[in-house]
Amino acid sequence: RRFPMYFYSQYCTQNIIEITIPEGYKVERIPDDINLVLPFGSYRVKYSVEKDIIKYERYYKFNTFEISKEEYSSFKEFIERIAQEDTQEIILIQK
Repeated sequence: RRFPMYFYSQYCTQNIIEITIPEGYKVERIPDDINLVLPFGSYRVKYSVEKDIIKYERYYKFNTFEISKEEYSSFKEFIERIAQEDTQEIILIQK
């Protein structure tokens, strides 16, 4: 990369989703929690299971207006990791 990247605004989003486990099913696998903190942003995901409810909490904050050409590689890895984590699957199986 030869030039820095500029952004018009900062960004923050938080999602909390509760999924009811259907009767006759149980959780076989949920993804690991993650907490990434870098100078230009942070990303957290937490999963929990209580009785028949799966709770998914996601927080993403982008807190800079400029990514220097020196930071670009780290920024790209950060965005790619978020994209990878956002496609994780919860697996349910019949009891």
